[in-house]
Amino acid sequence: MDSLQKLRVDTSRELTEEILPYWMTLVSDENNGGFIGRINGKNEREPAADRSGILNARILWTFSAAARLLQNSDYLKHAKRSFEYMEDHFYDKSNGGFFWLVDHGGHSVNDNKYVYAQAFAIFGYSEYARLTGSEAALKRALETFRLLESYAFDETNGGYREAFSADWAPLDDVRLSIGEPNEPRSMNTHLHVMEAYANLYRAVKNSEVKESLARITELVMTKIYNQENHHFDTFFDEMWSTRSNFYSYGHDIEAAWLLIDAAEALQDQALTIRAQNVMRDVAEITLREGVDSETGGVYNTGENGMPVDTDFHWWVQAEAIAGFLYAYELTGEEKYLACAEKIWSFVKSVIKDHEEGEWFFRVNGDGDPYLNEDKVGPWKCPYHNSRLCLIMRERFEEGGQSTLAGKSAANENRD
Repeated sequence: MDSLQKLRVDTSRELTEEILPYWMTLVSDENNGGFIGRINGKNEREPAADRSGILNARILWTFSAAARLLQNSDYLKHAKRSFEYMEDHFYDKSNGGFFWLVDHGGHSVNDNKYVYAQAFAIFGYSEYARLTGSEAALKRALETFRLLESYAFDETNGGYREAFSADWAPLDDVRLSIGEPNEPRSMNTHLHVMEAYANLYRAVKNSEVKESLARITELVMTKIYNQENHHFDTFFDEMWSTRSNFYSYGHDIEAAWLLIDAAEALQDQALTIRAQNVMRDVAEITLREGVDSETGGVYNTGENGMPVDTDFHWWVQAEAIAGFLYAYELTGEEKYLACAEKIWSFVKSVIKDHEEGEWFFRVNGDGDPYLNEDKVGPWKCPYHNSRLCLIMRERFEEGGQSTLAGKSAANENRD
């Protein structure tokens, strides 16, 4: 068995025997429906915790994608559970779009419309439509897409505004979390709008979605990607002048492979070649700056060519493995495959919780986990690590390689 195939087998086992069973058994809420909002770092369930729209949309995508690829009835059941909960409790029946936060009883406690969260709703709903052929899911995904195009898209300067009130009035404070700068444009939001539109386009091949996907892919490649230092700038003013100096190694390599994914979804050869060139440069700079040569782990953030936050976050490791495998597929250079393997060994050694299950949120330079961080929470979800495992099954399938965009495009002719 070659090293790529071994990695595929390992990640497949991780998905089906570790990650998904954890979310099905410990996170499902049999009393209130849906999924509980928090499990703390000591693996203690907190059923009364508030529930975030991002977490639930990512759960919807995870189980939908797993059910579509693996044809597993248990995964389908949990995808259906998540879809119904999103419809019943997160969807704003008065104004459209999805709430940011509900309490454990399913009542809205923060009804703001963050574009980032709307993107993940589109992402999850479109995947559920790909799985089931659900007209209702596809209709809701398209409705949310059109709300973003109507209210959030900036026709003058390009890109998308970040946040709105329940009735789609712009907010003054657009931050997703307290530690972020309050700037009108962010890399993170645009990255995941692009990802969501690519998945929606796979589910419904219409010109409206195609045009918006092509436009945001071009924007990410030209406004957000920094061709001088080969990182993605993180925050901007309305005119796209950068407003921050730091960069995120995880977002860098995630954005690079998602650009390829979007270009492939569009079946645009010229755009795909440009995205591949970005991938080459980003993989090289991430390997040079962001990877700890001793452990193989990938640091969190950097600035001016040096790591700044040297903790190792769970999602960064997952995205780096995926990104380095895209780079290996593209270049054939063994150093990228070797790096992916080393990161995977690091994950198995210190990121994965062998006693309680799932992955720790982050560990320090000595490999010690931060037990005050969530196992499940608004930002701790099954999306990044499950997506890595699903990429290994779909793109690097046994007997050859395939493109994610080339697989199932259900409901191709629907508007």
